[in-house]
Formats: sequence, structure tokens, C-alpha cells
Amino acid sequence: DWVRSIIDAIDEHWLDDDRAGAQQLVVSHRADIRWSLNHFAEQGDARSHGRFAFLLARALVDRADVEIIDLCRVEVGPSMEGELVRCMLAWHQGDLDAFAAMAADIGSRIDADHPLWSHFHWIRAAGSLYLGDVEATVEAGSIAATDERGYPSMRAESVALWALGLLYNGRRDQAAAVLSDHEHILGRSGSGGFVAYTRAEVVAADDPELAMAYLEASSAEAAAAIATFSQRLTDVSRHRLLVSAERSAEAADAALHLIPELLQTGTAPQAWTAMRHIAALLGQLGHPELGLLVLDSATADPGAPAVTGDAVDAEARLRSGLEMASGPGDGGGGGGRSDSRTPMALAPLWGQVAGILEAVRLTA
Repeated sequence: DWVRSIIDAIDEHWLDDDRAGAQQLVVSHRADIRWSLNHFAEQGDARSHGRFAFLLARALVDRADVEIIDLCRVEVGPSMEGELVRCMLAWHQGDLDAFAAMAADIGSRIDADHPLWSHFHWIRAAGSLYLGDVEATVEAGSIAATDERGYPSMRAESVALWALGLLYNGRRDQAAAVLSDHEHILGRSGSGGFVAYTRAEVVAADDPELAMAYLEASSAEAAAAIATFSQRLTDVSRHRLLVSAERSAEAADAALHLIPELLQTGTAPQAWTAMRHIAALLGQLGHPELGLLVLDSATADPGAPAVTGDAVDAEARLRSGLEMASGPGDGGGGGGRSDSRTPMALAPLWGQVAGILEAVRLTA
């Protein structure tokens, strides 16, 4: 009962936009939270485990505490709250096949009268974006954003997801319009920096300087909220802008901090997104063959987010440029072209890339 009161307080802080307060409670009572989740799992108490995990999950998406996330993902028994938690944390940790299966199953059993209807579509919007199903993101984001039963912060994030779905489907003007048309929702709640991050993504192609300004705002909001997940999203986006501007030394230094942080928190989808940007950086640094290996590995890994919209053509152009730079034979600046680039898992691949980036940092 005492731990239940703590978890209720964590949820109240999150819903009141006091994300920092929620995170501080998670840290202060982490051992008790861990014990309680284990206890309910051992007792087979699906209802209590699902309830605890559900109230914790929103804060855990911000925090990315891998051990507690794994305890929340334990399947104890039938519970809609528990199923939603497992669905949410599956996409968060890059288990996209599991997310897709669970989302389809839950979607077949939940309707608009269910009290967790908007929660489900908030979760579905985020996971579908990772899968590359941008139409599902647009549909689910619009449902969760406009459901007045939803919590303000959830509705604000859903507007942002709706806009990102349109953006990644190549409909940039419509994405900007969604943000503009729903300022009344965005202005009512904080999002730990996620809305500012979305604004940066929408303007990045036309105005990189404005995008950087939005990312600085996002970073400040995320730091104040102790929202490490939004902070990493912002860092990945900033890194892409550095690579695009061919600020190679800065991009190398940023990557050497960013990728280890993403690997530590188990957020493989964001790590793979950053690695795709690093493929372009490797081309700039004279290592096109390794850049191609990065792209091949990202394409092969089921935990890597799908490439959609304008990014499809952009990656095709990048791949073509890297292939031309790699060239035939063994003697080119790219170290020679290999006829068989075997895709690698994320961690060992990063080990190869990090050595090159570290040399760039030392030289700079």
C-alpha cells in the first residue's frame, strides 16, 4: 500500500506536468518499486502488476531505466493496463515486431468507449512512426490529440506525433499546419521538449538555424523535466544538422557522446537513426565503405526504424554517393570495395566506427 501511494504520486506529478518531480520519486524509491513489481509477478497478480507498470510507464519512457522497464514488460496475466505497458515499452526498446503484434491485438479488442482509448492511440502513434507506418501514425495521433478525455501532456505529444507522421510522409506543409491549428492544445501542457523537437524537425529542411534554435529550447525543456528520452531525440536531430552542414569534427565529437548514451539506455531505434547520419559523416571523412556497412546493418536490423518519406530518396542518394566514392579494388580512399558487406549488430559496428571518430576528435 505504501509503494502504491508512491506510484500514485509519480503519476500525479507526471499528469500535472511536473516531470522532474516524477523522475525524482522514481529515483528515490527505485528499490521499493523494483521489489513490488517482482513481488506481483511472483504472486501472479496481473491486475496489481499491470496497474503499477501502467502508472510508471509514462515516466519510464522519459527516463529509460532499462531494469525497471524490463520488470514492467513481464507478462503476468490478462490485464489491459499491462498489455498497453508492454506495447508501449516494446517500441521504446526497439522490439518493433512485438509492438506490431500487440498493437494489432489490442486494437481488435478496444473501442472508443474504453477509458484507455486515447492512451492506446497515443502509444500506437509513436510505435507506428518507428515502423514506418506513417498513415497509422497520422490516424492514431489525430485520435489521441482530439480526444478531450486525454491528459493535456498526452494530447500535446499526440499532436506532435501527428505532425511527424505527415512530415515523414513528405507532407511538410500539412505537418506545419497541424502544429499551427492545434496551438491551443500545445500551449496547455509541457512535453519534456518533444513539441519543440517536432517544430525543429518540421523546419529543418528550409531553415537549419531556426531548427537549431528549436532544438536548444527542446534540450532546455528536457533537462528541466529530467526527460532523457526527449533529450536524446534532440541530440540525434542536432547531430544530423551538424552532419548536413559538414561540420565533421563537431559531428564526430557529438557522436562519441551520443551513441554510448543511447546504447546504455537500450534505445536502439534512436541509436540506429543516429548511425544512419554517421554513415554520411563517414563518407565526409573518407571512409565510404564503412558508411555503406552502417547503412546495410541498419537496413538489416529489425529494431531499426523504417526510412520513410523524403528520407527514402535522401538515403538512396547517400548510398549512391558512398558507392561511387568507395570504387572498385583495394586502393581507394575508402579502403577498397568489398563485394560482401555482412551486416553487423549495433554494438560491434559502433566499436569499428568509434575508432575512426576518436581519431578525428584527437586530430581536431
